[in-house]
Amino acid sequence: MKKRILLIIILAVISCQIFAQSKAENEKKYLSLRNRLRSEFLYYTGDGMERGTSLPMENRYISKKGKTGYWADGTWWQGHYVALLATEYARLKREGKPTEATLKELRCAIDVYDRLDLRAERCWLCDTFTQPNGFYLRDDIYRADTTRFGLNWINSDHYTNCNNVNTKGNAPSQDQAWASYIGFALVEKLVDDSALCQKVADIKAHTFCMFRLLQI
Repeated sequence: MKKRILLIIILAVISCQIFAQSKAENEKKYLSLRNRLRSEFLYYTGDGMERGTSLPMENRYISKKGKTGYWADGTWWQGHYVALLATEYARLKREGKPTEATLKELRCAIDVYDRLDLRAERCWLCDTFTQPNGFYLRDDIYRADTTRFGLNWINSDHYTNCNNVNTKGNAPSQDQAWASYIGFALVEKLVDDSALCQKVADIKAHTFCMFRLLQI
C-alpha cells in the first residue's frame, strides 16, 4: 500500500513537471496578451493628454451595428491598466531589462487622470476650472473615434451623458476610485520615479477632497 502511495506521488510530481509551463512560455503568453491589449483595446500615441488615448476599452463585440467598442467604467479599468504597467516595470527592472517604454506608457496612463479631470466640468456646461480638482470623467471617448480602434460603432459614458446637466452618468463614484487606488498603490510601491509618485499622490489628494466635498 505504501509503495502504491509513493508511486502515485512520484507520478504526480513527474506529471506536474511535464505539464508545467516554463518561464519563457509564460512570458511569451504575457507578451501576446499585452500586444493584443495595445492593438485592440487601446489607442496609444505616447501623449496621455491627447483625448481618447491610453484609456482601455472595457469590451469589444459584434452587435447589429458591426464591430462595437464599449466604455462604461473607464477609470475602474484604468486603475487595473496602471497596476499592470507598474508590475511590468518592476519585473523588467528586476530582470535587468529595458524599462523606458513601459515607464513612458505608465506616465501616459497616469496623465489620463489629469486629462479627464480638466475636461470634466465642460460636460456639465461649466468651463471655469483650469487646474485638476478631483472631479473627473469616466472616459472621453467620442463616437467618431471608431477609426482609431477599427470599429463600426462606439458606446461610451461620455457620448451618452456629456452635455446633459441632469445626469450623473460619466461622473466619478467610489467604485471608480477604489480600482484606481489599486493602481496608484502599486506605482508608489514598485516604481522608483519620484516625480511620477508625487503626481499619483496629488491625484489621490484631489480625488479624496472632492469626494468629501460632494459626499460621494
